Amino acid sequence: MTLSEIVPPAVDPRIGHWLRRLRRAADRAELGLPPGPRSKGTWLTQVEVARLAGCTPRAYQLVEQGVRVPGPRLAEGIVRALRLDPDQQAYLNNLLNPVAEPPTLVDRAVLQRLVDSSTAPAMVFDRYWTVVVVNAAMAPVSALVVPGASLGAWLFSRVGRTVVGWERETEEFVARYRLTQAAYPAAGLTDPVMERLCRVSERARLLWAGSPAVAADPVGKRWQVRTPAGELKTFEVTIAQLASYAPGLRLAFCLPVPNRPG
Repeated sequence: MTLSEIVPPAVDPRIGHWLRRLRRAADRAELGLPPGPRSKGTWLTQVEVARLAGCTPRAYQLVEQGVRVPGPRLAEGIVRALRLDPDQQAYLNNLLNPVAEPPTLVDRAVLQRLVDSSTAPAMVFDRYWTVVVVNAAMAPVSALVVPGASLGAWLFSRVGRTVVGWERETEEFVARYRLTQAAYPAAGLTDPVMERLCRVSERARLLWAGSPAVAADPVGKRWQVRTPAGELKTFEVTIAQLASYAPGLRLAFCLPVPNRPG
């Protein structure tokens, strides 16, 4: 008998933690369940989720407690019970099947040539949303977007509040960050980037601790930023995955959109 047969594999604590928050945020009516007793609130119970998932209450309880890793059949039942959307299913799958940690060294010279080949403002950022390289065209867009800068720290700072729809953008950032990080093994519920953001931003702390939302990177999106002079700057942002270079690496092009006269 080997040691792996004696000691059960470690369970990623994020699985049970996320499922518990997701269960408590679920809409009973959308799941076809009657309102719960007022004394017990509106949350789904573990028993109800287990019934919908086709498993015993104990089996589901052990998953939420972080004691059991759900197998394929139980995972499928949870997806069905909580009606997980594609991004939520991807998040659960990432937690259950993490990849090896990405290499710590990336060939920056190759990435620099990649962004320099574009006349549009471009940058590469890693799975921690830390800027790896930028091209010269990025400087007029923002002097703060430089190699080593944290895009998360920028967004949650006072400067980040100049982004139109800042509340929505911060929610999306946390949701996208959560899904990206789920692909890698975790030592616990803490995360080096979010831990720092939560210390300096109450908004970040509330979103990270309270929201179960997850989201994939969009292929493209529109950003609007208001300058100190009140001018509105608009950018069309296109995001491409660079998984062939390193897991979690992304390339972003930020094309300025001319303001319409009047």
